[in-house]
Amino acid sequence: MNRFFYFFIFLFLFSIVNVFAIGVSPASYHTDFVDYQSQEFKFSVLNKAQDSTRIVVTLEKALSEYASVSENDFIVGPNSQKEIIVKITYPSYKNIDIYGDQRLFIRIEEQPREGAGMQAVTAVVAQLKIDIPIPGEYGIIKDLQIPSIEKGENTKLTLILENKGTEPLTSKNAEVVLYSPTGDTKETYNFPNINILVGKELELKKDIISKSFVEGKYFADATFTFSSEKEQAQKNLTFFIGSTDIILDSYTKTITRGKINKIDLRLQSIWGSPLRGIRSELIINGETETLPVLDFDPFGISKINAHPDVPLDSPDKLQGDLIIKIPKSSGYEEKLIELTFDVVDSDDIIMPEDNTTNISNYTILIAGVILLIILLVGLNIYLLSKTKKRDKNEKK
Repeated sequence: MNRFFYFFIFLFLFSIVNVFAIGVSPASYHTDFVDYQSQEFKFSVLNKAQDSTRIVVTLEKALSEYASVSENDFIVGPNSQKEIIVKITYPSYKNIDIYGDQRLFIRIEEQPREGAGMQAVTAVVAQLKIDIPIPGEYGIIKDLQIPSIEKGENTKLTLILENKGTEPLTSKNAEVVLYSPTGDTKETYNFPNINILVGKELELKKDIISKSFVEGKYFADATFTFSSEKEQAQKNLTFFIGSTDIILDSYTKTITRGKINKIDLRLQSIWGSPLRGIRSELIINGETETLPVLDFDPFGISKINAHPDVPLDSPDKLQGDLIIKIPKSSGYEEKLIELTFDVVDSDDIIMPEDNTTNISNYTILIAGVILLIILLVGLNIYLLSKTKKRDKNEKK
């Protein structure tokens, strides 16, 4: 009986492993809506399992009533793949009531194997991203680029605008504002009299005379005013005027009395080449903690943790010093960054609410497997005890 039980468990777990052996490639396509036009998209359904798998394909959500699939019920052999074609024929624009970025989902679902007993199945989903024009005047900022450069060099601004509406955009305006590392307005660039035809895009360029800019992290905000009735399009980015330096991007600002705290530090390199073996230390309340050595890619970010012990009698505000050893041509230069922490009691900490309601199918499946194994083990023990009791009674 024990052999049967363990054999059963092995078969069940093996079937669970096979569940996650299907896939689809590519995961998505992007296309534009065009009245009455037909388009076809190829997907490969992958079966990595050791057995043949029956697949059912369904189309869901946006414009699914105008789409079809070459085969929606088929078998994929072991360790093989099958190509399917999704075809969509767009209706007249006046017959639809959804606009903007829409998604047509291609659901590829594994079916239970006949005669395989207890098993679990799953599905993968590919998608077709369809860009449908928005009625009237509508524009977007498709891209905003400002390359990071070394101190003493000039850089360039590239702004790409696109007409996503059903009417031409004429005599429109765009603006890009640069902010210094301290948050002050550094430069403002205006782009008047912008004209973009329906479905077209426009690339605007501007030289930024930045050779006199100080090193640091800069910010850029772009706005595109395409209509007097609709909200402006906006986009922002950060870029760097580089030198051999590291800045503190963010850190944990609230710590708790009477415990060893965990402080997260996010450090940003503003050097256009790799920085390796960067050492640092944190001083709080007279105690010095040597932090792990860090490596940075060009203009890269690294994260690090410190663990200060905060006494029970600490004031509401606590100062700290972060010391970073910056490599220079003559060796190292110590950079000191002053930190300020709010100190609270443990009762004052409010944990954020967990609004997560979506539990992955994988998590549910694993939990179900564990519960089932527990039930089967309990059943096995119960049956085994009854068998022993019956054998004992027969001997009497």
